[in-house]
Amino acid sequence: MAWNEPGNEGNGKDEDPWGKKKKEGPPDLDEVLKNMSNKIKGFFGGGGKGGGGSNGSSKGGGVSGFSFVWILVIGLIVWAATGFYIVQPAEEAVVLRFGVPVDTKQPGPHWHLPTPIEKIEKVDTGAERGEPFESLMMTADRYMVHIRLTVNYKISDPETFLFNVRKPVATLSQAVDSALREVIGSYSFESILTGNKARRDVVDKTRKLLQKTLNGYKSGIRITKVNLIDLLPPPEVKPAYDEANSAKNIAGAFIEQALKYKAKIVNEAKGEAAALLEAAKAYKVAVEEKAKGETRAFTKVLVEYEKAPAITRKRLYIETMQEVLSKVRKVMVKLKQGNNMLLLPLDRYLGRGKTTETK
Repeated sequence: MAWNEPGNEGNGKDEDPWGKKKKEGPPDLDEVLKNMSNKIKGFFGGGGKGGGGSNGSSKGGGVSGFSFVWILVIGLIVWAATGFYIVQPAEEAVVLRFGVPVDTKQPGPHWHLPTPIEKIEKVDTGAERGEPFESLMMTADRYMVHIRLTVNYKISDPETFLFNVRKPVATLSQAVDSALREVIGSYSFESILTGNKARRDVVDKTRKLLQKTLNGYKSGIRITKVNLIDLLPPPEVKPAYDEANSAKNIAGAFIEQALKYKAKIVNEAKGEAAALLEAAKAYKVAVEEKAKGETRAFTKVLVEYEKAPAITRKRLYIETMQEVLSKVRKVMVKLKQGNNMLLLPLDRYLGRGKTTETK
């Protein structure tokens, strides 16, 4: 029967080909809900209140309801099984219940209420991460230095790392910049470029100040090491700085050479002074010993003089004249009679004698 043909009753306008009356407008919502309720009851074997269905249909509805229960039970088991998870030895897991952190789990097997009630966020707390940093800094004497370093860190508190700071790595970079500017600003340009101790102090103070800042932010980050890679003048002024540094090295070489020459002269002077001092000491000892010897000789002469004064006095006169005249080359003798002087040319005789002895 065609759709446009009338049914057995009526004029065909309000009935469909099977003789049912056509409905106008949307379906009734109450009726739809009622039909769905009846179908669900049929799955569980309930049927209608009046029990209008046949025995066979009731039995079939019970079988369908029994199958649905088993499917539901299996589905619940599978859903619960998705809550099992394992935390690796170097990890920690944060349990979120409806997006709110409620617990932190240590390594090992665990279970949580499956999605969408709970979910987990695993964080590798054993790995040491590194972040590079590079910037221009101003020193205490208002010179610019170009610095490059790396900051190594570990995650100490997974919950605060994930949820307390929006961008932990960006926060770390900003904290490094702030701490480094404060530390570099307390040193002079020359000290941090040429002094190894100043560089070590910069690294140590930066690490301590950076950790203090991150603790104040409650970032869950623990700084393990700060590695200083480069601390140089800016690229724009580096050629001029290299030239100045080369001049300083040349000056240092000259200064070193002068210091070596100074040390050589001083050592030689000290050696000569020591030699003169030793010679003076030796001369002092010789003079003292000679004086002691002369004193002893004079004492002996004094004893003899006391025994025979005339003889001793004549002997001393003769010895003295012998010593004096042995050094004289010409002798003038005055005669007792008259004013004439007698010249004795002893030098000629002494010269001959010396010449004879030389031959």
